Amino acid sequence: MPLKKIRKYILSRPKSLQIAKFFLSRGLIANSSLYKKLVMKKVKSVADKNRQYKETICIETALTCNSRCIFCGHHNQAMSGIMSMELFKKIINECHEYGIHNITLGVYGEIFTDQDCIEKIKYLRGCGMTYGIITNASLLHQQLADQLFELDGLTYINFSVNGFSKEVYEKTMVSLDRNATYKNILYFLEQKEKLEADDVLVTVTAVETKLNKKDYKNFFRFWKKQKGVFEVLSAELMDRMGAEYDGEIGKLGQMTKKTNWLSPCRMLWGPLNVYYDGKVGPCCKDNDKRELIIGDLTKQTVREVSTGEALNNLRECHLAGKRTEHPVCGKCFLNSIWLR
Repeated sequence: MPLKKIRKYILSRPKSLQIAKFFLSRGLIANSSLYKKLVMKKVKSVADKNRQYKETICIETALTCNSRCIFCGHHNQAMSGIMSMELFKKIINECHEYGIHNITLGVYGEIFTDQDCIEKIKYLRGCGMTYGIITNASLLHQQLADQLFELDGLTYINFSVNGFSKEVYEKTMVSLDRNATYKNILYFLEQKEKLEADDVLVTVTAVETKLNKKDYKNFFRFWKKQKGVFEVLSAELMDRMGAEYDGEIGKLGQMTKKTNWLSPCRMLWGPLNVYYDGKVGPCCKDNDKRELIIGDLTKQTVREVSTGEALNNLRECHLAGKRTEHPVCGKCFLNSIWLR
């Protein structure tokens, strides 16, 4: 079987991916010279192709969140902020000019805490752009769902659910109502089917913890049988740039091991994260601490940040095998899966 087909097979099947992670995280493999050579060959290929990544950009219209999920930075500290309409329009205009035509709305807050979210979506749609949404769905009431379908242009929506039973869900997603959230998602799916909006990809995800692992089976069984759901995914528990959970809420993912060689991070050649205040970061693991800042869109353009010295220097640091020496990246032990 050709290598590309093997990669596609593994990445499209969660169980196969877990098996792949198990083997790739073993010290004898992860620290071998052959593995390092193969990974670096792939890294350089991806780096050459993605020097200017224009597929999408992630915009945090709201840092504010109405949940305090046990695995999230919001659980332990108060974080809030809403992106101004003026800054949002500036960013959208610059994305359009630069060649980015799809926007991911959502970084580290709940988008629907932003009372101007629909107006912001209308603006990007007026620029001919499409968008995706990351949400916990607790505020996605029927009227709001109807508005999203009316506006069109929604390419995907990722529902972060993290529990099936009322007890597990509400202990995991602190302050949210399980039944209300499930009702919102089911209405959205009903409308998607009714309107034949097949181009909207719906993903339901859960971060695996000690608490929700016990009802994972029911969680997957329930969501996989719902019409309109494209994929149901399990995400691994990650540390927050070195701040570990000490097993309190669960084990870290298999690819997070301090004893393994640290490959360059794939996130550096993916979509940038634009925070509500215009600051820009390349990494989702730093979204609460925000120590790894490579630009400021209140002072720079999207093009300037995307092609700027700060991002290029960070990439070169990783490519040169100096990730462990970096003051921020050196505290992270997550190894990327360089299969695709």
